[in-house]
Amino acid sequence: MAEDIFLPRQRRQDPRRSAFVDEALLAVDDSQIYELDGHVCEFITVNYQSMSAFTAAQDLEVTRAVAALFPRLGIVIPDLEPLDRTLRAEVIRQRRYAITVRDGVAGSSCGGQHADVAGVGVVDGTGV
Repeated sequence: MAEDIFLPRQRRQDPRRSAFVDEALLAVDDSQIYELDGHVCEFITVNYQSMSAFTAAQDLEVTRAVAALFPRLGIVIPDLEPLDRTLRAEVIRQRRYAITVRDGVAGSSCGGQHADVAGVGVVDGTGV
């Protein structure tokens, strides 16, 4: 995509990298400790919509293992719609999602006109 060329290299959508991370996520063992940094969080946040670990139905064990990474990495999902319904429920339970005007959580219009706001606030497990 044209806008991707302006993203730092680690944030660009790279189908090969997304596929690799997706496969790794599908094999996550929540009993293991992984040394992951902010680059992983950022990459997932930008690319989660193209990864089946987030968008396709998985075994409950896989879904829970993936969801367990959210608080560890500080992942906040900007758009819940692409998520598989089971993972979406877990993300909501953990409060690991961005609150936007579009979501209807903070209101959907101002004076009859829809506001185009990217993010009003973030629920990150510690409050709004």
